[in-house]
Amino acid sequence: DPRTGVDYSHRQEMLERRLEALVSVFAIECLDHSILDNHFHAILRNRPDVVAGWSDEEVARRWLRLKRSELELNPEPTAEQIAAC
Repeated sequence: DPRTGVDYSHRQEMLERRLEALVSVFAIECLDHSILDNHFHAILRNRPDVVAGWSDEEVARRWLRLKRSELELNPEPTAEQIAAC
């Protein structure tokens, strides 16, 4: 930040890791992205053809892997967790 002198470049890696995690859970492709100082752009493509092959269990497994407030994904859910969805 030119005004404060604080280096926020670590946020670029954080955003890239979160984007990779989300792409791995949802049926989307990241075609391109650009991370700037105060915002980012992403070109995403949804993949309904991929989702068409997912079972209900696969959808539940992917949903349970998603952490809403952290960068990393949850571990693979158990069969009991999937069945509870």
